Amino acid sequence: MVNENLVPHSLGLSIENPGRHSQDFFTRYNKEEAAHKRPISVTIKRSLEDVAAIVSDIQNLPLFMENLEAIESVVEGRYNWRFRDEDDYNLELRIPMVVELNKLKNTYVWESEDSAGFKYSVGLILERAAADRGTVARMMVMYETTVGDIVGLFEKLFGNDAEMLSKRNLIRLQAFCETGHVPTIKGQSSGRDEDKPSSMKH
Repeated sequence: MVNENLVPHSLGLSIENPGRHSQDFFTRYNKEEAAHKRPISVTIKRSLEDVAAIVSDIQNLPLFMENLEAIESVVEGRYNWRFRDEDDYNLELRIPMVVELNKLKNTYVWESEDSAGFKYSVGLILERAAADRGTVARMMVMYETTVGDIVGLFEKLFGNDAEMLSKRNLIRLQAFCETGHVPTIKGQSSGRDEDKPSSMKH
């Protein structure tokens, strides 16, 4: 049964033999629940290997994920994600996260730890585009919308529509992979040359 406190962006994906945790994440919503949603995806004009190398390096995520300021390593596989509103520097949220990467299947799952006290999850699947014309990226974001005092903070940082957040992050990922920059509403761009992965530097 679907948890009504989670806002899903459901992809309607079928994954063959991924890691158990990845499979649970991407099949959390049954076909009936996902049927009315259009899968959101983008095609990135970079090879699957290039895009996988970029997203596999967790320190690249703040360069394209909305309002994600930094990721701090705690122990292997566990991190603190620090979000900050670019319009309100005092608005900050830290989320303890665990990560599962299935590089053979190109699936990536990042989920909040139980100690966070709320649910926040991001899943990403990469597939080679037809005729080897780049990489198809699909993303699912889920987070709680009824978690007491933190609701207002979630809305300010993520909005109240996880599907739109998934779409924005996918567009930002596409721009970063193709150009090394993510345009912002302020007319500036993130992703300075010195901050890019080696595959993106000029």
